[in-house]
Amino acid sequence: MHLRKLHVVNFRALQDIEVKFDAPVTVIIGPNAAGKTTILEAIRLAKGLLAPRSQNEATQVLHSLGITSPHMPQQIFPAAITTKPERQTSIKCTYAIDDIELARIKALLPQMTSNLALQSAGLAFAAPAQAVAFLSSASGTAALAQAQNSLNEALGDIEKSREVKLHLAIKGSYGELRGEF
Repeated sequence: MHLRKLHVVNFRALQDIEVKFDAPVTVIIGPNAAGKTTILEAIRLAKGLLAPRSQNEATQVLHSLGITSPHMPQQIFPAAITTKPERQTSIKCTYAIDDIELARIKALLPQMTSNLALQSAGLAFAAPAQAVAFLSSASGTAALAQAQNSLNEALGDIEKSREVKLHLAIKGSYGELRGEF
C-alpha cells in the first residue's frame, strides 16, 4: 500500500494540513520546528493504533510519542497530542492498494474472519485452546458469520475504490481514542 493522502487536524503544532502524495517519492522540507517530524508521527500514530502488526505496537507507539506513560498506561496526556485539547484531533490516512495487495487480502480473508470474531469477543490474544473453544460455540459461530459479512462488505468497498482509509479521532480532554476504517 502506498500513502496517497494525509489530513491532520489539531495534532501537536499542526492545526489543519492536507498533503497529497502523488509522486513515487515525496520530500518534506521546511525550517526547524515547522512540523516535518510531526507529519511522520501522525502517520505512525494512526497506523500503530488502527492497524498494528504486533500485539504491543499500539502501546509502544503511545509510549514513544509520550501520549501515555509506562507507569500509567490508561491515562492519556492531552498536552502530548495537541496544544488545544478542547478540540478533537483527527488523523486521516488514505492508502492506494494494487491488484497484488488485493489478492493477498483475499487470501487472508479466512484468517482475518477468525481474528475479527475473536477480537469482537475480547479474545484477540487468547490462548489457542480458548480461541478454538469460542469459535466452536454457538456464539463463536455467530461472531464468525458477522465478521465474514463485515469483511466482505469492506472488501467490496476496497475493490471499488482501490483505497484503504484509516481515520483516528482523539478527544484529548476526555482521553478518548476512536478509529474508523
